[in-house]
Amino acid sequence: LAAGSGEISGSNAGDAHQPVVCLTGLFPSIRRAWATVDNAVFIWKFDSETDPNVVQYEGQEQAISAVALAPVKPGVFWEAIQHVLVICTSVEVTLVGIVMQSKGGRGGYGGLEASYG
Repeated sequence: LAAGSGEISGSNAGDAHQPVVCLTGLFPSIRRAWATVDNAVFIWKFDSETDPNVVQYEGQEQAISAVALAPVKPGVFWEAIQHVLVICTSVEVTLVGIVMQSKGGRGGYGGLEASYG
């Protein structure tokens, strides 16, 4: 998993001097790229210029400090959930179920849907 990070001084809703925390990386096993900006994570297909599907998750109150993708243990989650997105902040770890939709029966991954709640 290749990842980068950085802090950009900018304007947040609360404090104009609050740094913005940004992380980036790839999930090669599902052909997706990801980026975080403070408490939001964005996931999109990195090998398609025509797929505009960007999944956004903003369920965190704190800035995200780490992101990972993990396979699920069979029988723990719904059958459709094959991976979980692991989102870490300084105070909590959140698991978000990822549902991959097949694209035309060709074995490739089409759409991605985050399942949480």
